[in-house]
Amino acid sequence: MIEECDATEQPCTLDDVAGAQEAFIASTVREVMPIAAVDEIALPSAPGPVTLDAGERLARRIERELASSV
Repeated sequence: MIEECDATEQPCTLDDVAGAQEAFIASTVREVMPIAAVDEIALPSAPGPVTLDAGERLARRIERELASSV
C-alpha cells in the first residue's frame, strides 16, 4: 500500500483523527477498509475519495502480481 500510493507511515494522535475527513486501514487480509469512527470521533467521509482510490490501486496491484505469477 505504501509503495502503490506513495504514502508515508507516521504516528497519529486523536487530535490528528479529529481533524481528518477520512481514514482507512490496509492489510493483506482485508485489503483497504474505511474507518467510520475512532472512539467518539466520527469521520465524515467513510469511505471517502482517498480510501476508494487506495482500494482501487491495491486491487490493480494484486491483479498485476497474480497475473505475473502465472
